[in-house]
Amino acid sequence: MSGANNLGIDYMVLIKELLTLKPILFHLNDGFLGANHDQHEHFGDGDFPIKELIELIPTGSRISIETPKDLTGDLSDFVSDIEYIKRAL
Repeated sequence: MSGANNLGIDYMVLIKELLTLKPILFHLNDGFLGANHDQHEHFGDGDFPIKELIELIPTGSRISIETPKDLTGDLSDFVSDIEYIKRAL
């Protein structure tokens, strides 16, 4: 979203244009639609339309979940992110 904001265009127009390149790897995180830099928030902590974005990802693609991880704990933050994605599907 930040790339589209910096270019002054609608983020969905940019995403759909990039999809014409047929990418097979997508990085996914939450953030804020109005931001000018990539935040990598946990899912649900921002305002990205996660379900809508996931629906754009072609079947068979790979997804890199790029949210912060607390490696000193029990990885419950990672589990929460995955559960959020499952609920979005």
